[in-house]
Amino acid sequence: MEVDEKIIENVFDYSNVIPTKDSVFALIKYCEQIYNNLVQIMNNEEERNMKLKDDYKEYKYKNSGTSFEIHVNSDNYAGSYSNYYCKNLEMLENLYKEGKLPFVTNLTISMELSFRRGRGYLNYSVQRHEHIFKIVFKPYNISFTRNSNVDDEEIRIIENNINNVFSKFNTVNTIFYSKDDDINV
Repeated sequence: MEVDEKIIENVFDYSNVIPTKDSVFALIKYCEQIYNNLVQIMNNEEERNMKLKDDYKEYKYKNSGTSFEIHVNSDNYAGSYSNYYCKNLEMLENLYKEGKLPFVTNLTISMELSFRRGRGYLNYSVQRHEHIFKIVFKPYNISFTRNSNVDDEEIRIIENNINNVFSKFNTVNTIFYSKDDDINV
């Protein structure tokens, strides 16, 4: 079943949240679980389809570009900066434990959940679904974006769940970032 392509570029501003280490780690943990679950589903489908001839293979999630990465920049107080790329939360936690992140200047969580869906193997009937999630933490600029080429219900659920995790972060209302509907002056 082919789905019409539709460009989706959702951007959410979370500049009023307080990104504590615990709350950011909880968000990373959720994203990592989603990524790992999808990779497991893809591996199971690939194993099931290996036994079939190409014309009979049918995929709901055929891996075509998945990735999960945490990119961290840190100021080492001596005027030097360090860049770290982590493939999971454990690697990031180790950097903290080792004291390599004395002052985080920004942190980006990138998750690509791209797959092909359809019958056959690599022919025209298999449709590519591209879904890229990016969460950026910079001082006074925190954002979550989702870019997709297909409106997929499961991906919408992931987007909503990430927004729900953000809703659990503590917030602050300042003159720069007020999320109040009615401001009395």
